[in-house]
Amino acid sequence: MTLSQVNSRRRKMQSRGRSINDRVTEQATGPIQSDSSEGVRMVNRTNVVLVLFFTSTFAYAVLGHPLLANALADDDKPTTGFINRVHRQADRDSKYVIFIPHDYDGKKPTPTILFLHGYSQSGTDGLVQAERGLAAAIRKRERSFPFIVVFPQAHLRTEVADSWRAGSPDGKRAIAMLDEVRRDFRVDVDRVYLTGYSMGGHGTFSLAAAHPSRFAAIVPICGGASTSLVPQLRNVPCWCFVGDAEAPNTLTTIRILMKAIKDAGGRPIHHEYPGVGHHCFDQTYENPDVYEWLLTQSTRNRK
Repeated sequence: MTLSQVNSRRRKMQSRGRSINDRVTEQATGPIQSDSSEGVRMVNRTNVVLVLFFTSTFAYAVLGHPLLANALADDDKPTTGFINRVHRQADRDSKYVIFIPHDYDGKKPTPTILFLHGYSQSGTDGLVQAERGLAAAIRKRERSFPFIVVFPQAHLRTEVADSWRAGSPDGKRAIAMLDEVRRDFRVDVDRVYLTGYSMGGHGTFSLAAAHPSRFAAIVPICGGASTSLVPQLRNVPCWCFVGDAEAPNTLTTIRILMKAIKDAGGRPIHHEYPGVGHHCFDQTYENPDVYEWLLTQSTRNRK
């Protein structure tokens, strides 16, 4: 190949390269003013790079950036019914569940229940505590259930009477989650109720004794407490449930406590299911009279 042929081929390749670059540049920034102006070509090529950079950055932000992805996902989260939440603490995050009535609009205060589960639902998944007991009863009438409900989960598998005990890590976390829901939703602060079964029944008495002015009424089920709590519990409206075939120690503890509260001037309601053992909570939470009674209780009406 002669020198002139080599130079001719080089000029054709350069021309073809400029043509491709110019077409890409024209699509992104408009037509180039003059092929003879190297300055214009340099500016337009710079613009192409900037366009590609900002396009890819935007795509990452929308599709891959965790904060924006979470913000977009928030639009799809439910605002009523059962909702999964996370309680942030300095040492750990704790998952829990809340129920928001389907007609909730934030315009009027809503009565609220704090529910304490039994021993077997302890853990950290933040879900299993909202499968049995009160949650199961809500699902049977979910569209009309009128209460906000907070479902914390005990992390510790300790002695049954200790896990939800006031001042324990699980007990303090339950109160903190209730306060978090009070902050984020329009809770009727005069109609906040406390209930639980088994381990949660013990915890219901303990937390109510520690915070007697916070709860308008309590519904402890198959769980008792020491009579040392009677002075704090005396004026808290209470409807206590237990089966008369319950374990003797638990049944005796509950009977002694109910009598002691009555002797101190309180007026607890004490109901025993004939022939029923430990699992009396389903009957209780499916009883519409329980919720009608709760709605009549308010801290405004307490002496």
